[in-house]
This record gives sequence, C-alpha cells and structure tokens, in this order.
Amino acid sequence: MLEKCARWIGQPVYFDAIVWPFAQLPGPREVILRLPSFLGFTVAAFLVYRVGRCILGVETAASAMLLFCAMASYYASDARPYALGLMCASGAILFLLRWMEHGKIVDALFYAIFAALTLYFHFLFGVMFAVHGAYIVLRVLQRKPPRFLAVVLSVGVILLLLIPLIPSFTRTLSARGSFTFVDKPRMESLILESVPVFLYGFLIAGLMTAVLLFENTRFSRPKILPPEVWLILMWAAAAPSALFFYSMLSPVSLFLPRYFSVALPGLALTVAWLISLFQPRPARLLITLVLVAGALINRGGPLRNPPHKNEDWRGAMAAVRKITEGKSLPVLTRSDFIESADPAKFADPQQAEFLMAPQFVYPPGGNIIPLPVRADDRAFKRLETIVEQILLKGDQFILVSVKDDGTYRVWLKGRLQSSSFSIRDLGNFGRISVDLFERN
Repeated sequence: MLEKCARWIGQPVYFDAIVWPFAQLPGPREVILRLPSFLGFTVAAFLVYRVGRCILGVETAASAMLLFCAMASYYASDARPYALGLMCASGAILFLLRWMEHGKIVDALFYAIFAALTLYFHFLFGVMFAVHGAYIVLRVLQRKPPRFLAVVLSVGVILLLLIPLIPSFTRTLSARGSFTFVDKPRMESLILESVPVFLYGFLIAGLMTAVLLFENTRFSRPKILPPEVWLILMWAAAAPSALFFYSMLSPVSLFLPRYFSVALPGLALTVAWLISLFQPRPARLLITLVLVAGALINRGGPLRNPPHKNEDWRGAMAAVRKITEGKSLPVLTRSDFIESADPAKFADPQQAEFLMAPQFVYPPGGNIIPLPVRADDRAFKRLETIVEQILLKGDQFILVSVKDDGTYRVWLKGRLQSSSFSIRDLGNFGRISVDLFERN
C-alpha cells in the first residue's frame, strides 16, 4: 500500500493507512471501504452540532446538524478522504472556539492537532488556517486576545505535526500541472456552484410557504455580528472563493466541489443562523424541513452531480466474463482517469495498473486493450491501428465505456459498418456501458 501511494499522488497515504485495517474485515469491499468515511462523517455531524451550540444555541445547532447531513451526505458514502477531512476541520473550529472562550491550554493543543490533521486528508483544506487566523484577529480587535504562550504552543504543535507531510506536499506541488482537468470557472460559478444545487430554490420555497402559513412571519436583522458569526460566514465562503480566484488567475483550475467541500459545515451553520433570525418558531422549523426535503429529492444534495457514481463495475465485468470465458477475446476498455489522456502511460505496467483499477479489482477476462479517457485525434490514430491489427482479424470484441461519452462506440460502429459488425448492449450497469461487437 505504501509503495503504491509513493507512486500515485492522488490519494493521501494517511487515509489509506486508516482504510487498510477496515479492508481486512469480512464483507463486500464496496461497503467495507466506505466505513471510514461513514464513521468520519458521523463524528463530523456531531462536531457541527457542538460548534452550533457554542455559537447559536441548541435549536439552531440541531438545525445546522440536520442541514449538514442533508447537504453533505454524499461524502459519507464516498470511499475517499473528504469525510475525514470534514471531521478534522469541524473539530479544529470547535476547539478553537473553546480555546478563545476559556483560554485552556488543553483546548489549544486539541485545536492544533485537529487543524494539522485536516491537511492530512487534503492539502487544499489548508485554506481553513486563514479562517482560523482571521477569527483570532477579530478577537484581538475586540480586546479578547488569546495568551501569547498558548498561541506559540499551538503553532509549534501544528508545524511539528506537518513535518511528515513535507515529502508528499513537494511531490504534489511538482505534479500540479497534471491536475488541470476542469475548465476555468465563469463568474456566475462562484454563486451557482459553491452551494448545493437545491439550496436556492428550496430556501425561497420554504420562505414563501412560511409567509403564507404564518401571518406573523418576520425577519429580525442583527445589528452587530459577533466574531463567532463572522467565523462561520468565513468558513462557508473562504474555500470556494479562494479556489475560484486561484483558478481564474492561474493556469491550474481547481474549482471543483469536492476540493472546497470543507466549507459545507460552515455553510450549514450559516444557513441555520439565517433561519434562526425568522420568527415564529414554527416558521423556522418549516423552512428547515423544506430544505431537508430538497436535499432528499436531490439524493443527498451534492454540490454538483459527481461523475463517479452509479457505476456497477462488479455487474459489468461479470457480464464481460460470461462472454470471454475460455476465449482470448479483445476487451477495449476506456479508462476514466484523467491521467490516461496520454496513451503512452499504458505501456508502463505500474501506471497501467492504476489506470485500469476497476479491471484490476473486477477482472473481466479476455485480452484487455486500454483506451485513453479522451477520444482525440491521437486516440483515434491508435484505435485505427488496433482495428487493423486485431479487431478485423476476429469475429467478436467487447467495448467497455461510459454512457455519457459514446464517442468510441460511434466511431467503431461507423468504422466497422462495412465489415458487417452488429452491436449488442449487454445490460444496464448504471453509467457503465458494455457493448458486444459481432460479425454477422
């Protein structure tokens, strides 16, 4: 595991070290590998409640926890490190609040530990340090500064805990150019894509319903915002804003919802705070439940529909094995990893193992022929060679691709039409498409 992490910088080694003992448990791996995220998200929801109770009171804290679960539950079922990052970011805020309020060294130490661990699960979550610093500055301006010794101690502990990350950080920094696989965001993206897609519409619907049902519905605008409210506002806005402007001004575009998912606890607290400003109490409850209903309708409320979902690789490869059993049948398989855009990487067995990871986990049988993620001129030139040297010499082959990009399927259908090949869909596997090409 450690050796693979050293060669594949996309997954934090520390997250893999947590997943490894879970992977030894009996049961379906599709479930087992998601248990760390599920447990981490559960703890994160509890920490969001505790943060809300410290700042906004019990009722609003409960509303914030419910909204957080509704808006961010996608990450509880994702076998990646984001849920654990959300847990650490929320823990850091909780202990930062307790430290600023009570001045205890133990709270400063726990803050430092949680703050440092946040980066262990994603480097881009480091934007939270700016949020922490801004909140401390606001406390200083209100003449409520923390003790200098506690600040030095917490900074020292953070730096000490981040030392093991230096090799991984330098490797990631040196390969940052390879991470450009999303388009530069437009100006409206900052408003429309920084929050779950259902939020605006269902928030308006909840407000309108509350006004219609309760004649005395009113909004109490606060006169002065305390530093703690500014803290949750910055928590909600800092990560998406920072990645948006970085993507606009640099060659590398990083404006991707999962990269600024660390803002979701702050967003849930911010929305719950806004709802708490409405009177009467039944109106607040109604607005909250309408938002939760919107998240349920939107299947967990992801910020943007993630491409890697509803992929039945187990079923798809089982269908392929039924055809390839006992045969050396060509199985053309499109890699869905952005790193496969360079077909030359398939020649390296170590790289190919990563780029064809689903087939490594669920062997399809036959003779796997990898295809790059992008069907560009270079890919079609290589595919033409495959057709001439392999496909036209046989009567059958299988194409494994994705339904939202049927370029390879259309090209092969047109190229082989004169050779009397027909196409048969082997079943419904979610986003995965499996087609059997047969010569009539």
